[in-house]
Amino acid sequence: MSEENRKKYKYLYADSPEVINGKSCNIIPEPESEPLWKAYLAKFKDPIIIILLVALGLSLCISFYEMLVMGRSASCLIEPLGVLIAILLATGIAFIFEYNAEKEFKILNKAKDERKVKVLRWRSAHEAEEGAWPQVYEIPRGDVCIGDIVKLESGDEIPADGILLEAISLRVDESNFTGEPFTRKFVEIDPTRPESTYPQNFLLRGTTLIEGTALYKITAIGPETEEGKGARILQEESTVETPLNKQLNRLAKSITKASYILGTLVVVGRLLIFFLTGDPGERELLDIIPVIINSVMLAVTLIVVTVPEGLPMSVTISLAMSMRKMLKEKNLVRKLHACETMGATTVICTDKTGTLTYNKMSVVEQEFIDVDMDFVALSISINSTAELSDDESGKLRAIGNPTEGALLLWLQELGYDYRALRERLVIISQEPFSTESKRMTTVAKDKLTGRSVRYIKGAPEIVLEMSDHIAGNRTKGEILSHLQSYQSKGMRTLGFAYQEMDVEEGPVIFAGIVGIADPVRVDVREAIDICRNNAGVRVIMITGDVALTANEISRQSGIMDAQEPMQILTGAEFALMSDEEIKTNVIPTLKVLSRARPEDKARLVTLLQEMGEVVAVTGDGTNDAPALKKAQVGLSMGDGTSRAKEASDITIIDNSFISINKGILWGRSL
Repeated sequence: MSEENRKKYKYLYADSPEVINGKSCNIIPEPESEPLWKAYLAKFKDPIIIILLVALGLSLCISFYEMLVMGRSASCLIEPLGVLIAILLATGIAFIFEYNAEKEFKILNKAKDERKVKVLRWRSAHEAEEGAWPQVYEIPRGDVCIGDIVKLESGDEIPADGILLEAISLRVDESNFTGEPFTRKFVEIDPTRPESTYPQNFLLRGTTLIEGTALYKITAIGPETEEGKGARILQEESTVETPLNKQLNRLAKSITKASYILGTLVVVGRLLIFFLTGDPGERELLDIIPVIINSVMLAVTLIVVTVPEGLPMSVTISLAMSMRKMLKEKNLVRKLHACETMGATTVICTDKTGTLTYNKMSVVEQEFIDVDMDFVALSISINSTAELSDDESGKLRAIGNPTEGALLLWLQELGYDYRALRERLVIISQEPFSTESKRMTTVAKDKLTGRSVRYIKGAPEIVLEMSDHIAGNRTKGEILSHLQSYQSKGMRTLGFAYQEMDVEEGPVIFAGIVGIADPVRVDVREAIDICRNNAGVRVIMITGDVALTANEISRQSGIMDAQEPMQILTGAEFALMSDEEIKTNVIPTLKVLSRARPEDKARLVTLLQEMGEVVAVTGDGTNDAPALKKAQVGLSMGDGTSRAKEASDITIIDNSFISINKGILWGRSL
């Protein structure tokens, strides 16, 4: 930090009111666990159960009247006892199945440990007045306050929302919010740079720094962050009725009306018979009272008999059986109603990253002609700062720059050990990647051959321009043609070159190019084809990524046909449109919405529901949580974020779109 910047920034001090009052404020409250008794009582809100409760009350009244007034035995309680057993079984089975599913869900959705955060603060108000150098404190993430200046390094998780003050070669993994695992961030906003979902100088809580260093100032903490706003929606009760609830409500109203009509006809009919038969002169007022009581008793008995006591039990058992079958198909159902709703789904709004794709950068195209692959492996291994490591589940993952990590994973698949190759070379000098040079250069000497080589990696256009020759006698036009083909498919591209350093002024030789992307899951295209053409379910992709990448993934996954024109509607344009305009002009043909924010996804879901669609939403990121909650059925991925899982009704354990189709199948079998 320069002397000029030190004086420019205003830091908090350790015993300031903001720090004292801000302890533990940067915490997003977890949704409160519903008490078991309350969860059980919620089962009695079912419309048919309510009718059964009314029938139980009426039946008890009749039984007690018969026992106390008419002198009958306790056997007349058998009818209300049967109704009570039907109620307890229906509510009990539903409660037990959902309780067991919730236990499995909590195991799947364990919270992660929080790391310490480095903040710059003055030690006291006196130091603040003198403008002394700030101290670096390591504090729990929950104690970060608005106004704190935080120091970030590669690999750090960003603790709260804020604005950049200083940045060096900064790249952030925003895939949980926008689908982009490699977002460039800058201190100054430049409108000439490519569009971004969030401001270029804005950092989001829950994202990860993958490259560079930064200082940034906290502007929002806890529930007021973008992540917190999404979490707040999870606390709200969903008011959207499922198709099954609508059908049961209609049935309940029909039964109620029929019962009232039948009861009224019985009472009126018996009274008419009483008045129209016999000698009117012999009747007294007291003679009418037993007739009225008996007529009402008969009407109540008929009403109780018309209530289908076995219906709630039948519905509950059917849903419970589907719940078990769906679990075998890798669908962990948390709410019984989601089983039936899956079968009634007419539109699936799906996220891109982590749902249609693996959320893992991979080498999908490469071209090295007349260049020894062992030499390419040496070049990639030494001219990189990334590492590979096993995660908690034992899967190999990249640490650091995801593009460099993709190259190392590619070498691993080809059978090369990048660590052994690095041990073989001695680095003489290294020039890290920068936004100005757009390349990384390493000069290294091979311990086995004694050969010294300058390895170059960077933007293909830059590397090609600085090269003297191209391997394989290819022309510059051929390379640029392949490069354009890769980039039109939304790939990130890298060019490689080398220069022999043992010979003075050796030529720079262009070795080849690679195309890196987050590939579509292998089963997605087949699954979406079945979904669209066999099940008749429409699929719309909503992503925070750029339009070019979004359209290419939609074509690869089968959401769009190969010859369809590009859909370029962005979240910013969508937000400016009226509801009626969207319903009339956008939704009928919409297949891709790019650069979408969480509120855009939730709004689209709401508008689809208003048009009579039954909407399922799939997603794995924090940004998907609001839409997952709004949908009639929310589907989170097994390796998604805890926010996404908490908002969902079903978790797809194996992350496969095929499992979603199986869920629809079982839902339609009810």
